[in-house]
This record gives sequence, C-alpha cells and structure tokens, in this order.
Amino acid sequence: MSYSGATNPSLSELNLLIVSDGKPGHLNQSLGLQAALERSLPKQLACSCSIQPPLSPFQNLGLGFGSKPADWPEQADIVIGAGHASHLTILAASKYYGAKSVVLMKPSLPRTLFDFCVVPQHDGLEEKGNTLLSLGALNPVYYQGQKKRLKMILLGGPSKHFEWLEEDLLGQLKDILSEAGPDKAEPWMILTSRRTPESFKKALQNLLSNGVGNGGLAAATVKLIHPDDVPSGWLAEQLPMASLCWVSPDSVSMVYEALTAEAQVAIFDMPVNLPVSRVAKGVQELSEQARVDNYPAWSERGKGELKANSEAFNQADKIARKLLALNIVDRVV
Repeated sequence: MSYSGATNPSLSELNLLIVSDGKPGHLNQSLGLQAALERSLPKQLACSCSIQPPLSPFQNLGLGFGSKPADWPEQADIVIGAGHASHLTILAASKYYGAKSVVLMKPSLPRTLFDFCVVPQHDGLEEKGNTLLSLGALNPVYYQGQKKRLKMILLGGPSKHFEWLEEDLLGQLKDILSEAGPDKAEPWMILTSRRTPESFKKALQNLLSNGVGNGGLAAATVKLIHPDDVPSGWLAEQLPMASLCWVSPDSVSMVYEALTAEAQVAIFDMPVNLPVSRVAKGVQELSEQARVDNYPAWSERGKGELKANSEAFNQADKIARKLLALNIVDRVV
C-alpha cells in the first residue's frame, strides 16, 4: 500500500525526495531548493532528504500500483527534480507517497501534471497558477556573512550560445589581471570547467608563468584550478568568500551562482551566436538591469572597480518562501 501524507495530519519531520538524473547542474538546482526550504521552515521541524535516480518505465508503473524499490525511503512529503529524464519518476513518486511534486524547469510534459513548476524567467512563461518564475536556475550557494577575501575568474568553454574566441578572451584576462596589480591583498583564483579547451588552458598557463603585464600579477599570486583539482560542491563553498567575480557568459549557471554569493559580478565580452538564444538574452538583461558589470563598460570607464549589484539575489530562498506561502507544506506542527 502506498504511503499517503494525508494519514499524518501533524508533520514533525519534512521528508524530501530528490530525483537526480546524475547531471551535476540538475542536482545542484534540487539541492539549492532543498537547502532553502530547510532554512525557511520552523527550527523545530526536522528534515530528511533522499536522492534517487530516475526509475525505469516498469518501476514507474510499479510505483503507480503501490510497489517501490527496496532502497527508497518509507516516506516523502515533497518530490523534487530537474531534467527531462526525471519527469515520469517525479509524478509516479508523488502519487505513491501522496507528496507534492516540484519540477525545476519548463517540463516536457504538461505543467498541469505537476503541483509546481519552477521555470527560469528567460523561458518566456507567465507566472500564474502552479508556475513560479526564477531569475536563472536555482543553486546551492548561500551567503551568510562570510568574509570576502577572494577574487575569482570562472571560465566555461565553447557553447551554442556564445562564440569562444581564445585570443580575445586571453587579452581580456590579461587586462583584468594587469589592472589588479601585484600589491592587492585578496588572492585570485581562476577556475576552468570541463568545457574549457585544452589549448586555452595551456595558453592561460603560459600567460601566468610569464607574468601578466607590466608589474602585474605573476603565477605565484594566481591559483589556476581545474575541475578535477577540487571535490564536488567546492565552488559553492568558496563563492561566498569572493568579493568580485569575472565569469564567461557561456557559463550562465556560474553567473547566477556568483550573484547569489553577493559578489560584484562582471562578464567577459563574447560574441553572441545567431539566432540569439533565450539564455544569451537573459545574460543581456542582467547587464541592462545593472545586476552585472561587463568588460566593454568596465574598460570604457578606465577599468578600476566593478559596479556593484545593489539587490540581494537568492532565488532559491525566494522560491522556497513562495512555495511555503502556497502551502506546499500544510501539516507543520
């Protein structure tokens, strides 16, 4: 027999189930909402979370008939997931447990099938009914007053949204690091991604090894970090300590993560591929809203300090508060 939340009128523990397709970006969205819900709930309410992969069609059918996998939790009050592969399992699990379903994207199935759909604003939907809009994808970054003692540069790689021009980007990097000078107290970290081309990594290493500019930063004052150098979740822990952060706009998730960390954020100048994507338009809107600075504007001002984003930007907390206001948890003790 399936578990039904209706049999537990007074909830003393909130049980969350995350359906993860194994993609780090999708899991980070779910973990961001999970953490935000926990922060927003009464302190006396305990929380548990189970992360499970999408089920096969046969297993989804089994859930519909009241049979769950042996390693799945006994209870769930909210089922969360991102990625198209998670959709059917989210729906099957929410039915089995009598739980609320939350999909963190514009789903490929009708939105009316889910209790809530959290959709990035750049997807062009209207916020109404069960559809809630966020500025970009949710993430697990959380700023809680950490000392700002780092400067970061976050680099992506070739994408369908922006052109990756290596020489141009290296020139911008050289400008940024040369402007910093050798006497600045805050150390720099340059992080590449799994999309960063090997040719660019080698050129960047050569730039740092030879020293940057006249009297600029040398390799000893800049730490170059590749994805395999750090454990999963490392960036989310480090970003809140960044006072400023330059990001390549193809790494749109990192743009939103840096904003969530309450850093001063600037984006590199990269040509937009045509036709212009919704993702590229979303990044452009961040510049127009003065939430992020950008290389052309910074250079025209004579470089120096970045323009600060004047508004708090924690989308996971905002969505969590909206979900609670809409009674996603309606049996809190």
